[in-house]
Amino acid sequence: MPCIEAKLASVSRDSITVELNTGEKFILPFDRYGYFRFCSIAELEHVTCDGFALEWPEAMIDLELDLLRHPEKEGTPTPVDKWLAFRENLRKKAAIRENALRAARTKSARKAASSRINGKKGGRPKKEQNPMPV
Repeated sequence: MPCIEAKLASVSRDSITVELNTGEKFILPFDRYGYFRFCSIAELEHVTCDGFALEWPEAMIDLELDLLRHPEKEGTPTPVDKWLAFRENLRKKAAIRENALRAARTKSARKAASSRINGKKGGRPKKEQNPMPV
């Protein structure tokens, strides 16, 4: 599939317009695609196209081109409240992951002392494996 570039052409009060470098233009109304009401302009501007779908990675939205070209084939979109809950859950997980990475990079006197003690003992203590009952 050839590389297709997509760009956000405009944002209005009730829709967004996305244009492809192939000349196609898609007007996506907020009544049908309510997700876009909750996205920042930066999230909306980062739209990509792989030839099969329009994708907004930061907003976690994918819309198939075939369904945009033939809306009669499309079923009911995912409810906005379900999408918001999913998006919030992913953002919380990302924040937890970032905090854990930040904590792991922290250097303190206690961590250094603990590492020295564990090093004298032969390294990090091994987890005890419980023998399987026969």
